[in-house]
Amino acid sequence: MPLELSHEINLDSPEIYAFLESADSVYAEPIDQAYWLSLGMTFAAQRTPAPGDKMLTILYTGLRRRYHLLKRHDGGGYTLETVLDVILPVSHPVSLNVEAILLIKDSELSPSERTTVIDAFNNFTPGQDPFEYIADQIARTGISSDKFWVASRGILRREGAAQLVSDEAEALERLYQSENGYRLQIVPPDQPVGRFTQPDKGRHHVSDIDDDNKLKEIINEIISEQNTLDCPLDPSPVSKRIATILQWPEFMVEWRLTSVKIGCVVVKLHLPVLRTRTTKLALFVFVHKVDGWDRYLFEAIVDCAWRSAAIGAVTGLILLNFAAGVAAFRGAFETCITNKFYSLIPCLFPNLVVLQESSAWADV
Repeated sequence: MPLELSHEINLDSPEIYAFLESADSVYAEPIDQAYWLSLGMTFAAQRTPAPGDKMLTILYTGLRRRYHLLKRHDGGGYTLETVLDVILPVSHPVSLNVEAILLIKDSELSPSERTTVIDAFNNFTPGQDPFEYIADQIARTGISSDKFWVASRGILRREGAAQLVSDEAEALERLYQSENGYRLQIVPPDQPVGRFTQPDKGRHHVSDIDDDNKLKEIINEIISEQNTLDCPLDPSPVSKRIATILQWPEFMVEWRLTSVKIGCVVVKLHLPVLRTRTTKLALFVFVHKVDGWDRYLFEAIVDCAWRSAAIGAVTGLILLNFAAGVAAFRGAFETCITNKFYSLIPCLFPNLVVLQESSAWADV
């Protein structure tokens, strides 16, 4: 039967994003005229969907907001410290319905047959069974079903004003409003970026705030990059969370496949779902344990004790003045321990790291 009752619409396309960021109120899927011409068919008529045959949804685009982080001088004035970019989601309420398109083989129809097909197309009453209607029309007119085709195309209409979801930007601005010595300056204008995507957080990001193994991996990666002394490393650094520097909501769009019947047509499409999570900037202090630290420490203590006790000045004093000899031993021992462990101190890699901690994603 020459009728398309199942139609797939791609809402995640550059054309859709261009429409959402434009001033246009309606977007119609383009007709692939080259394809239909290759079949000998041309556009003949179209039918506007009934007002009630629509699905309401929300689509999202991204907006880049750029900031200059300025640092104040002691003598007054500011210098540019860094540039910050935040990608914010913009919600667009829209409706989706389906328009019927009539294509006919002009070269194989007489003018009267062409008129008959177009009239039959225009006279269809919504609610009728389309297959029964076409079969009746074919039987009545005698026009073969291979002379025409009823295709479908999606129509998007705006159903309200776009709304900026600015929670993440507001959290950043609040931080620097209260920060002495710094000022955050918006660099206009905000730039539309089309598809909204969550920026890559990079390696220093803990996706689960309870993921201790991930934290250790990140710290060990930092230490490995700094280990130019070929220090013996233990796989378990000692770390402590000091403070939360900043907390803000993050957003992402997840596309989910669904099917919905609009009028006579079952439409297959991926719908965007806005999701959010809470992310924190957390400050950690860490120090790395040296491999075999306990054994190394014990052997070093014994060695220094033996060396310090064996110094001639110590043994000589012990024979003359025991208290003075003990004092000399302790001084020599402390010097030995300091010298022995001085070369080991760099291998502790005392450092600070700022990590991003995030909760699980949840639908808005």
